[in-house]
Amino acid sequence: MERPAAQTKRCAYGKFFRKKAGFVSREWLPELVNFRRDGYDFDARCDDGLVFHKDEELYNTVHAEGEILSKFLKKKLDYRKGGNTGFETCITRLQMQTYLCVSDFIRLKDKNGRPYGWAVAQYTTPEHLFGYDYVTSAYKSEPKDSEEKMIAHLKKLLPSTEVQIRKLLK
Repeated sequence: MERPAAQTKRCAYGKFFRKKAGFVSREWLPELVNFRRDGYDFDARCDDGLVFHKDEELYNTVHAEGEILSKFLKKKLDYRKGGNTGFETCITRLQMQTYLCVSDFIRLKDKNGRPYGWAVAQYTTPEHLFGYDYVTSAYKSEPKDSEEKMIAHLKKLLPSTEVQIRKLLK
């Protein structure tokens, strides 16, 4: 049986491109992380006041759990009618900044152990999935250098202009 691509650890999956879902190969993930995070690990971004409170709560909860289904993440942080709002906005922003990604899609089970409904996203940090040292391995380069490397690579693969590629990576 084939496993979902994100489970293979050959790529990361999340809303990485103009708030749309896509895959990033393991090879290119450190470059995207370096570019998108602009030299900030999450704690440093918080220390500099660059993180919304709800984003911090979401990130810290996922980080503490290692992996967590969106359903349980919403429940834990009270994202419901009459409770917190903006879950999709926050989770998308954290994925665009490469602080979170999807590690799997899990189908819930009924009381008899049978799967039902649509599969639910399970969130994690890229560091949890691939290891801190690997994910941050491009931090020694300037974020602009990572951007240029990705643009050069994508120009070889895509029938797109440099302007279109830059737009995709922003």
